Amino acid sequence: MTPGKRNPEHFPNVGEVTRIAYVNKTDRYDWLVFPEAAIVDLQVRKPDNAQEGTVTYGTVAVANAGTAYTATTTAIAYDTGGTNQSRAPGNFYVSTASGEIMYVIKDVLTTPDDYTAGTLHVIRGCLGTTASATGVANTNTLNVMNVLKLGEDSTGWRMITYKEITQEYNAFLFKNVESDRIQR
Repeated sequence: MTPGKRNPEHFPNVGEVTRIAYVNKTDRYDWLVFPEAAIVDLQVRKPDNAQEGTVTYGTVAVANAGTAYTATTTAIAYDTGGTNQSRAPGNFYVSTASGEIMYVIKDVLTTPDDYTAGTLHVIRGCLGTTASATGVANTNTLNVMNVLKLGEDSTGWRMITYKEITQEYNAFLFKNVESDRIQR
């Protein structure tokens, strides 16, 4: 396929590759930062093949107590909202409670090496989702889709299987099923 054909109509979605990470969990609420833009369809297993009990994405909380953000806002201030996971400096996705997925071009920390506050510079409405002001109000949570929190008390080795989501943010991977329902 020629580079000129790599657009939403000609996206080469020809199979998925399952990836495997093998990591040593040293503490409750350990987190992992993946090099991919986002990971989905994941399973975390202990050495005895039992599943890790609590696995969530890392989060940041929107911090805009002033003027409300709109669906076209591309600089979103945040604070940790109770978490302080390290992250990549950019090139990852965040998701909102409204279902919107945003591609983070860069994560500008307020203080270098301090992940408690900063500004995400984003592209809105990615992967076929719709940009929305819902989900980016003050204190709303954004899920960082390439950071995992492992919440079980036990420690030790974990095998993580997952699939990555493309960095081609204009690909239509998701669509609104509600709008496509057959009316009877």
